[in-house]
Amino acid sequence: MRPIDSVDVTGASVQIKTHVPRYNPNAYTSYWVGLDLPNGAFIQVGYVSWPSNDGYPVRFWEYFPPKGADLGSGFLGDSEGEAVGPNGTWYTYSIKSNGDTWFAYVNGTLEGSYDLGASSSGGNTPYAVAEVEGAYVTNIPLGPVEFRNLEYRDVNGIWHNVSSAVAWMWYGVGSGMLPSDARFPYGLKVLGVNDWIAGTGLSTAYNNTSIWSASGAISAVAINSTSASTLSVRSTLTGIERLASRNRTFKSISRLCCSL
Repeated sequence: MRPIDSVDVTGASVQIKTHVPRYNPNAYTSYWVGLDLPNGAFIQVGYVSWPSNDGYPVRFWEYFPPKGADLGSGFLGDSEGEAVGPNGTWYTYSIKSNGDTWFAYVNGTLEGSYDLGASSSGGNTPYAVAEVEGAYVTNIPLGPVEFRNLEYRDVNGIWHNVSSAVAWMWYGVGSGMLPSDARFPYGLKVLGVNDWIAGTGLSTAYNNTSIWSASGAISAVAINSTSASTLSVRSTLTGIERLASRNRTFKSISRLCCSL
């Protein structure tokens, strides 16, 4: 993550609109807000649609202990939470720390907590994500889902709207990749300052494209295909989508990140 000048983050929050997808036994989609900590820990909260619950969205939170995010070893705090319907409903998902313990909330209701060994982000920026995981094909529908009002909390416990954000598309660590001439299956559309849609059927943006700033929304530049170099692994943005091939997993992202 890029530094946030002198701001040290102790919380992150975003509003995500509930999208009830058509049931697909091969689709694992989720939408969340997350934050990396300086010791390699990570925490996220949002909602997920699993085939096991007929695809209906339920709330979840997950944490990775120190150095766990780099190793890909996470622990679901709760993956079978209460439903977040009906379709089109807005929910607020947030995380914040008290000392080294981090708490996950949905609409202000505590979902769980864990001691992650760090009280702040150390300059890492929060991000909001739309994700497809564990897939073997690139045609799994991902939303699209609307996000708005991405915020961060400073060391004094004061919440702020993010002042700018960038788009990003990438593959996760240790993943395979699409052919260089293949069209990236997901993208984003900016609706206004701190208001965007991520997922299927939207234009792919150049990595690190500014999509909004304090002066207003900026139209993302669309591209028809991407190369492996364009989709290099980075950790700044919002909108992870994970894909997989039969012999190696690959993760792709349609992220928006914030520079505060």
